Amino acid sequence: DENGSLVINEDEAKTVRLAFFLYLYGYSSQKIAELFTALGRKTKRGNRVWSSGSILQILQNERHCGDVLARKTWTPNYLDHKAKKNRFDRNQYRQKNHHEAIISRDDFIAVQQMICNAKYGNRCFLPEVTVIFSDLFRGYVSINPRWAGFSADDYRRASAIAAPESCTPSA
Repeated sequence: DENGSLVINEDEAKTVRLAFFLYLYGYSSQKIAELFTALGRKTKRGNRVWSSGSILQILQNERHCGDVLARKTWTPNYLDHKAKKNRFDRNQYRQKNHHEAIISRDDFIAVQQMICNAKYGNRCFLPEVTVIFSDLFRGYVSINPRWAGFSADDYRRASAIAAPESCTPSA
């Protein structure tokens, strides 16, 4: 707006909400792109052909949940002024709840985990947990170690719930 504040463009917000809903519902970014192209929805630049990459950019943009991430790029040489993507070369700063959100933070976080998990061939939000009930490995939880969003403590708690008697320390 005239004060420099971010204001939601409702027409574009509908596209963003639909992309998040479809991704959470199980559609891939490629399928969403094909659907948006078939529906004739326009991209931010006015194109009618969508790509998987443009859908991923929508899904990974922190501004849709009300945050702003500063210092996404940096200039290594002040003489040529060529910007370089900040791939953790410099500190970045996130300001939460900077403006009105288009989608909820919970939906945003869920989609980020799904995107991260999809890199390893996993399509759902929660991993398939296999608890071993046989003799030697009783109480262990078998899971892909690359699965995002869970810590070692989460796995230990799952093991303790599955086979509590085998997880107690012996004296």
